[in-house]
Formats: sequence, C-alpha cells, structure tokens
Amino acid sequence: MTERFNANQEEVGISSSGGPAGSGLDLTALGVGVGSGQTASFQENNSSLNFEFTLRWEDVAQNLGRLQEKKYLGEFVDDMEMRDKMVEDYLSSNLVNGIVAGAGVSINRASGIVTVSSNSTKTYKVGDTGPGGGIIFFVDRFDEYANFTYLEVGPVSTEVTRTWATGVNQTAAVAGADSKALGAGLQNTIDIAAQAGNVAATCAAVYCDTLTSGGQSDWYLPSLAEIKMVWEVVKLNLGVGGLGDGYYWSSSDVGSNSAFSYLFLYGIMTDSTKSNTYYVRPIRRF
Repeated sequence: MTERFNANQEEVGISSSGGPAGSGLDLTALGVGVGSGQTASFQENNSSLNFEFTLRWEDVAQNLGRLQEKKYLGEFVDDMEMRDKMVEDYLSSNLVNGIVAGAGVSINRASGIVTVSSNSTKTYKVGDTGPGGGIIFFVDRFDEYANFTYLEVGPVSTEVTRTWATGVNQTAAVAGADSKALGAGLQNTIDIAAQAGNVAATCAAVYCDTLTSGGQSDWYLPSLAEIKMVWEVVKLNLGVGGLGDGYYWSSSDVGSNSAFSYLFLYGIMTDSTKSNTYYVRPIRRF
C-alpha cells in the first residue's frame, strides 16, 4: 500500500509481521487483519493551525481489503515531543481495531522517520482461536486467578494417545500431582515430568510438557477440572475442536495405581488404571 503526501507530510510503512524491536507496529500481534507483505502507514500533516496524524491499514481478514483509518486532529504545537505525546495519549485511549485502549502506544523518531510501537495485548473470548492455534475455552473475567487470564486447548493436530505414566511408574503415586482444580494442571504436569523414568512416548504429561505447537512450548496435561471444562465448553457447547468420544487423561493423580480420566461420550469422570492408553489433549494458560 503506497501513498504520496505533500511536502509538509511524512509517511512511514509499518511491517505487518515481526521485525527488529522498536522497528514498527506489529499489526498481526495486535489482532489487526493485515496480510503477509502488506503495510500500514502513518501520515503526519502539519500547518500553522492544525496538526493531523492518521493511521491507515488494509484490514484483509475482516473487511475484505477495505482501507481502514483512525485520525487524530488537534491544534498544532511546535514542540515535536509534545505533539508525539498528544498522539500517544489519543491512540492509547481509543480502540484501533485490535489495539487495546490503554496499551501505551509510543512514537519514536529516528533519522526523521516516524515509527510507532505498542505493547498492546490482544484480548480473547471463549471460542476464539488462541495464540497457539487452539481454542480459548476459559476467560477469567472477574480476575479470580493470579497466574493466568485465558485457558487454550490445543488443536486436533496435538492430540495423541498415551498411557498416564511410563513402565514401573504406572504403579507409583506422584507427590504433588493430585490437585483437581482449574489452573492446577501445570504444576501437576511439572511434578509428573519430574518423576524419574517417565518419557514423552509413553507418558501423557511428558508428551504435553515437551510439546511445541503453534509457536508455543508451554503446553501441559489438564487437571480434572480443566479437562471437564474442555468437554463442556469445547465439545458440548461449541461443538468444535475435533474431540472424540473416548476417555481423555487428566493430570490429577489418584494414587499409586490410578489417575482421573474423563469420558467424553457421557461427560463423566472416572479413576483409571495408569497403564490404560487414552486420548491426550494438551492445554496452556496465559
């Protein structure tokens, strides 16, 4: 997208994909639908009376390539830093199709070129595609959990079958891995993975712990509450995700011989022998 401006205007192209830190506004990370190789632009237009700053981008994902824009128009101020502050405050308090209000937009000038960067974080709702390519199935709307806001279940490509533990560990309890609570699957997984002898090929938790998918490497085996929520929200209510009807392992240990699983056909939990081979669907929290 190329634009030409008058002599008293500046234009800068902003990469739609990642680049060097501070090199520009990463629109993809901010949830703005910009396709590969396309750019957004900023236009600064100064006169003796007015100061105008316009962000333009091509929203391919949501608006079929139509040009979108957000404009700031104010009284001209000769002090460049003050002008930048005015624009920063404006963009930080107004939604720009994916730029979250209050994101702290900042303007940097190098060699006379205007660039904009942002520390914005994309927000999600249940059913959205998450950063790891899976499905968001929980949003902490009331700030009840200190360590995470979202839970994401992995895409169908991450699903495998595994026993709960490897070899002799199938008859051994795992200290600390007995929590059934929402959010507890991560620590359960850490504890199971730390049990000597468990390996990814034959241990559900180690498989999840060592998985890299969708650019994310923080997957874990869900706790009983988490796998139950995957069944209820993703399979039962949303009807997506390619989840089966069989048993899915949780990371919640019962004792030396068994751990909790969840039967997706009927939506019931059971304690199952750790040597059973069941479905495994990783999740992550962030």
